[in-house]
Amino acid sequence: MNDATPNRIDPGPSLRRMMLIDTLIGVLVNAGVFPLILWLVRLPPPTGPGDGLADAIKATVLPVALMTFIMTLVLRARFNKAPTSAADLVGPIAPSADAPGARLITFVRTAALRLGSPMTPEAGASSPATLLGATALPAPVLWALGRSPSSASVRSFRPAQLGGVLLRTAFFTLIAVVVLAPLRVAVCAGLGVYPLSTPGFTLLNVIHGAIIGTLFMPPILLAAMADVPPRTD
Repeated sequence: MNDATPNRIDPGPSLRRMMLIDTLIGVLVNAGVFPLILWLVRLPPPTGPGDGLADAIKATVLPVALMTFIMTLVLRARFNKAPTSAADLVGPIAPSADAPGARLITFVRTAALRLGSPMTPEAGASSPATLLGATALPAPVLWALGRSPSSASVRSFRPAQLGGVLLRTAFFTLIAVVVLAPLRVAVCAGLGVYPLSTPGFTLLNVIHGAIIGTLFMPPILLAAMADVPPRTD
C-alpha cells in the first residue's frame, strides 16, 4: 500500500502508546532496580559535594549505559519485525502556527524526526525526516550514534554492528554524566542536604533513576527506529 490508499491504518497512536509504555518501564526500572542494588550493597551516602560528584557519576553511568545497550538491541529486533520510523510516530502533518502549544509541538516533532528517521539508503534519496521538513543531524552526531551520512563515496557505518551499539552507549552515557551528575550535586548542595542520611540517599537515587528513564528512554527508542530501513508499502 502507499500513502494514497484510503484504508491505510495510521500507526501513530500505537507507536505513541508503545513509546509511553517503554518510557514508563525505563522509569520504573531505573527508579527501582538500581537504587535497590545500591541499598543492598550498603553503599555509604556522600557527605559533601566532593564525594557527591563521584557518587553522582557512578549513579549515572551504570543505568544509562545498561539501558542504552540493552534497549537498543531489543528495540532494533522489534522494529526489524515491523519496520517503522519516526515519521510514522509523529504523523505527516505539522501543527499550524496558531494551534495551542504549536512551538513546543513543532520542536518535539522536528527533534523526533531528525533523531528517529532512517538515513538515506543511497546518495540522492530523501529520508522521511527530509520529506517532512526536518533537516538531517550533523555528521559528528550521526557518527556518535553509530551511523554515518549516506554517500556514494563514503562507506556507511553499519548500525547493526556491535561497535555502533557501543558507540551510541558511550555517547548517551557521556551526555548523561556531563548534564546530570553536576546537576545532582548542585541541587543537593543548594538544598543543604549534605551529609545525606541513608533514607535520603535512597530517595535521591530513586528520583535520579526516574529522571534518567524519562529523559533517555525516548531518544534511545527513536535512535533505534533509525537503524531500521523504512517501510516500502
